[in-house]
Amino acid sequence: NNLALTQQQQVQWYQLAAEAFLGSGQPMQSINARNQLAQQLDPSSPQYHTNLQRIWSTLQQFDLKQLHDRRQPLISPNLKGWIDLALILEQPNQTQPQLIKQHIIMREIVI
Repeated sequence: NNLALTQQQQVQWYQLAAEAFLGSGQPMQSINARNQLAQQLDPSSPQYHTNLQRIWSTLQQFDLKQLHDRRQPLISPNLKGWIDLALILEQPNQTQPQLIKQHIIMREIVI
């Protein structure tokens, strides 16, 4: 239970957890930890942006089928958005109008 930790301790906790999960071959758990970490960081900080880049680089380890398999209704909306973005960008031969349509659909889902 990390609720008793200070904010800085929570940041360190999620950073270590993310690295441990990734190092032990559990990339989705690593992404979940980084998603929690993002909630503890200031969105204007370099650390926040580095964390987002690490989420994205970890997602890029999955192929299209793996992304579809991990897109389950029980995951957080934030994580689902990351996976949706990765799925959109993994589809070959997307035209600009198709990407715009996908973006509009994703916005409606999020809102």
